[in-house]
Amino acid sequence: MGQLLGGVASPDLDQDPFLLFELRGLSRDDLQKELAKSPLGHALSTETT
Repeated sequence: MGQLLGGVASPDLDQDPFLLFELRGLSRDDLQKELAKSPLGHALSTETT
């Protein structure tokens, strides 16, 4: 069984690394808005939707 971080097991983070940002208080929508402000972030954010 994996380590727990805020009630989330480490395998969960391996499958969805954006959970880490949610645990830090940044919603997925807010993260994607911030990512879209840079060319690399824009490319990454379009891959996640």
